[in-house]
Amino acid sequence: MIKQFSLTLLVLAVSAMADELDRSTSGKIIWTVKNWPANGRLIKPKSIGNITAAYFAKDATRKPLTVEFNRDATLVTLHVPQKAPAQPTIALEVAEKSTRHPDGRIVFSALDATVHGTKAKLETHPGNHRIGFWVNAADFVQWKFNFPRAGNYDVKLTYSAAGPSGTKAVITLAGQSLPVTLKTTGSWYRYTTLPVARIKIPKTGPHIITVKCTKKIGGAVMNLKAVTLRPR
Repeated sequence: MIKQFSLTLLVLAVSAMADELDRSTSGKIIWTVKNWPANGRLIKPKSIGNITAAYFAKDATRKPLTVEFNRDATLVTLHVPQKAPAQPTIALEVAEKSTRHPDGRIVFSALDATVHGTKAKLETHPGNHRIGFWVNAADFVQWKFNFPRAGNYDVKLTYSAAGPSGTKAVITLAGQSLPVTLKTTGSWYRYTTLPVARIKIPKTGPHIITVKCTKKIGGAVMNLKAVTLRPR
């Protein structure tokens, strides 16, 4: 009886320390971490979905956290500081398909992108959709989207690149070209989110967004996971 009572207390103690996941906001999960990892490697809870960005929830600049997958995306790790922050809450932005979220954020997902060319193609595992095998610099990626709101948007690119830094790409939208120079992430399975530029969408209605390579350094352009537009 004493052993059973002790076991019950242990289970209750572990449950009390369980991480909290707030899914009340569409396209975003607020993850409160109860047990901060001393090695700086935070294992993502299961059934989160396709992560398109990760950052500390209280960080107004949304400085990206690196997200790393194993080969079949059964294990996902966030690279975080070894010392726990005062407010250990992380925002995970998620999107399976391209969509506009209630906060106005528009995510263009690799899952439903149109790929033009001979080599680049969609690779997908649950929670990790990306355009890979982009070894031909002439290949490019597009989405068509009906913008319900005109105005200014901040554009960000979520990608991985194992080769050297220096590959150049350009995002075109609404008659404007946004150049971006890619930095290596150190692994094809390690993703980051890179701020690109601010763009003005002059009018509502259908637009085409295109991602092209203008200079390839190394064996492949990148693994393209998502392009995100955040209203300003």
